[in-house]
Amino acid sequence: MFYRQLGWSAQDAGSLIGLMTIFQVIGALAAPLLARRWPDRRPWLVIVLVLQLIGMVGLLLAPQTGTTLWVALIGGGLGSMFSLCLTLTLDHLPDARAAGYLAAFVQGIGFIITGIIPYAVGWLRELTGGFQLPWALLIAIVIASMVTTLRFAPSGYARAIGPV
Repeated sequence: MFYRQLGWSAQDAGSLIGLMTIFQVIGALAAPLLARRWPDRRPWLVIVLVLQLIGMVGLLLAPQTGTTLWVALIGGGLGSMFSLCLTLTLDHLPDARAAGYLAAFVQGIGFIITGIIPYAVGWLRELTGGFQLPWALLIAIVIASMVTTLRFAPSGYARAIGPV
C-alpha cells in the first residue's frame, strides 16, 4: 500500500514483498549460524535491529531512493530477529521442557504483537492520510527493542529464573 500510494504499479510494489521474504529467509538461516559461538546474543540482536532501523528510516526519509536496500535490510533484520529470538529462549535454560515453554510463550506473544501492528499501521494511515506516523511508530518499536535487548544480560538469567 505504501508504494502504491507513492504511484508504483501493483506488480512493482508487490515484488517488494517477494524481495523482503527472500531476505527474511536468508537472515533466518544465517543469523543463528553466525551467532552460535557467542553465548551473549545481545550484540547480534542489536545488529539486526540496527538493520531494521536503517531500513525503516530509509523508507521514512527516502522511500523512492534505495528502495531495494531498505526492503532488504528490513527483511534480513526481521528474519534474523525471529530465528535469534527462538534460539535465545533455548540457549539459557538447562531444562528442555522449560526452554520449550519459554519458546512457545515468546513465539505466542510475538505473533500477537505481529498481528496487532498491521491494524495499528492501517488505523494511523487512515487517521493521518500517510505513512509517516506509522513508520515513526515502527521506528520507535525498534528503538524500544534495542533498549530492552541491552537491558537483559545472560549473567542475570539464573538469578531471575531461579531453580528450574
